[in-house]
Amino acid sequence: MCKNVKVRDQGHLFFTFTSMSESVVLALSKQACGRPPFSTLPRRTPFRRGFAFYMLFMPPAWAWVANTSLYAYAMTFLRRKLVWLGLAVAVGGVWFVLQAKTDYPPFDPNMRKGELFLIPAQALHPTQSMIGFREVKDRTEAFNRKSADKLAAKLQDTNTVMIIGPGGIPYLNDGHHAVRALLDSNQPNKNVYGIVVENWSDMAPADFWKKMVEQGDAYLFDSEHKIIDPANLPTSVSGCVDDPYRDLAASVCHAGGYAKDIKVFYQEFIWADYFRPLVKWDNSNDADYAHAVKKATKLAHEPAAAGLPGYSLVPLNVIHH
Repeated sequence: MCKNVKVRDQGHLFFTFTSMSESVVLALSKQACGRPPFSTLPRRTPFRRGFAFYMLFMPPAWAWVANTSLYAYAMTFLRRKLVWLGLAVAVGGVWFVLQAKTDYPPFDPNMRKGELFLIPAQALHPTQSMIGFREVKDRTEAFNRKSADKLAAKLQDTNTVMIIGPGGIPYLNDGHHAVRALLDSNQPNKNVYGIVVENWSDMAPADFWKKMVEQGDAYLFDSEHKIIDPANLPTSVSGCVDDPYRDLAASVCHAGGYAKDIKVFYQEFIWADYFRPLVKWDNSNDADYAHAVKKATKLAHEPAAAGLPGYSLVPLNVIHH
């Protein structure tokens, strides 16, 4: 029988210096108790496992009553399990990366709704003629700050939505600014990751565009709100023109001028048309633009704007980026 004082002193020493190596701990245990350490008992018994975990999480204040080799075994057991857990996580991570890379096959006009695809950004056709160059610039700068891998991961997270039209033409359903920013960025990889939301390749062009407009999937107006022919849409987002009022409307939303409503298609353009006759500024001057945003934000709460989507009589919370 080992003496309590020795066990107490050495148990306290072990829990005080937890970085002590396992060999030293076992030696102390054998010297203190005068019997073979606990680790010499048969391996993988329920008693050893259960008692080892009890020792591992037992309050240090009671550690003096236990053989220190029990704690050493618990630590060895836990380390062994953590090694296997680490290997499992590593293998799972590799599998996930490989799976992510194979989940986006090259675009095919015969793809069905819900299928993922990979396509060069330049090949996507816009469904609107205008975008906001200020937003494009901000996104381009954000893309340039990311590594190629992180940007690819971000693009996969957002998944650009696309509709396949007559002749197998891939049309952007949303994400015009992000695709244009990718093209304008200094990133070497200009591929877009996305998902097919509809395949209407078998429809006649007239029926296709009628359905696109009815469902809010196309915005066929110019900056003067005149209807444009779908045939006059640019064949790539690199051909989209700047609409400063679209930027203004987006900035007003961020400033709390109105609420973003994802159920309303082209909400920014609706508000842009409201601001066109009311707000003027020098778009080459950032300070002047900031002043225009303040003025437009006040106008957004006027009764005249009550019929617009997201209208609020009082200022809303500011959206920070």
